[in-house]
Amino acid sequence: MTPGTHRFVALDALRGLCAVLVCLFHFKANSPIAESQFVRSSWQYVDFFFVLSGFVIAANYRQRLEEGLSPWRFLGLRLGRIYPLHIFVLGLFVVTEIAGAILLSPGQRPRQMFDTAHAPSAIILHLLMLHSVGLTSRLTWNDPAWSIGVEFWTYVVFALAVPWLRTRLEAVMLVVVVACPLILLGVRSAGINVTWDWGLVRCIYGFSLGVLGWAVWRREGRATDTRPILWTVLELTALVASAGFVMATMTSQWNVLGPLVFAVAVLIFAHERGRVSRLLATPPLLLLGTLSYSIYMLHSFVQARSADVLKIIERLTGYPTSSPGIHNGVAIRIVGATPLQGTLLTGMMLLIVIGLSYITYRTVELPGQRWARERLGVGAKRSVADPRR
Repeated sequence: MTPGTHRFVALDALRGLCAVLVCLFHFKANSPIAESQFVRSSWQYVDFFFVLSGFVIAANYRQRLEEGLSPWRFLGLRLGRIYPLHIFVLGLFVVTEIAGAILLSPGQRPRQMFDTAHAPSAIILHLLMLHSVGLTSRLTWNDPAWSIGVEFWTYVVFALAVPWLRTRLEAVMLVVVVACPLILLGVRSAGINVTWDWGLVRCIYGFSLGVLGWAVWRREGRATDTRPILWTVLELTALVASAGFVMATMTSQWNVLGPLVFAVAVLIFAHERGRVSRLLATPPLLLLGTLSYSIYMLHSFVQARSADVLKIIERLTGYPTSSPGIHNGVAIRIVGATPLQGTLLTGMMLLIVIGLSYITYRTVELPGQRWARERLGVGAKRSVADPRR
């Protein structure tokens, strides 16, 4: 198959659904949604992003890099894809801290401004995409952006490795996908649940599996068996198996095998033969796929501001908007005084995130991509395999 000649629409939609799941995971609410084991384990779907990114980056760029595409041009295109929104959302966080420090008295502030999670020194690291390679002691500013930082440096490794290794790339990738989980198991008891410290190893692991998945796809192509019932069973099995796996391994070191599970799912849905794929190709789900990167990058800001507003309302009016909860063994306040209120606020949050994501997709993402392509002399036509988070 010629690179860039097929759009994997089912995978686009799955990316959107996974972004929504990660969004729900991060929203600590008094709601049966937030308390369900599936949502509480959905942090693992970040690894689906890494695997899918490796698959579609290899589909779109591996052959071109082998044939002489400059690694610098490749990295420029990738920065044009991920950097504008990354900087835009970082700017929103910084402006909020400044506004809170200037406009609100200490008694009115929902928390201390420029605390350790919003340290001014970490801004430089975010600007340099170095905020998640072990140079800090925790996640800072826009927490989900840790994966954007490590993915950029994974792009760098890929861009340099492809023209150098060429036919040996698959062999090296096989070594990588064996070594990375062993490294993660050796350095942390949480298995693959690493972010700001060992997140680069986690990303390279999943990305490499995606590259290997594309190598399999490129050699085998679409399966000749087109029976919808067979592929529908395979697709349903892939969904159920991946959901069951993430729930079963939420706190287990066996979660290091998650990228392997996702790699199989990517290969199955890349065929787009079953009725689940047909459902995923419907406009609402494809829209989620289109907005997935904005959903992923914006949701933490929306959730943080929602929590701030609710705290201020509760403090000023006495109307309860939160309740006691536990997160990672620590007592916290969670959104919603009752399960009904928490569920309604969860729905409102999700609608706000999706609505704002549509705006940032149109006003930040697309202009950023066009600007990068124009500066690099690349046609404006969007690649059908362009990865979105």
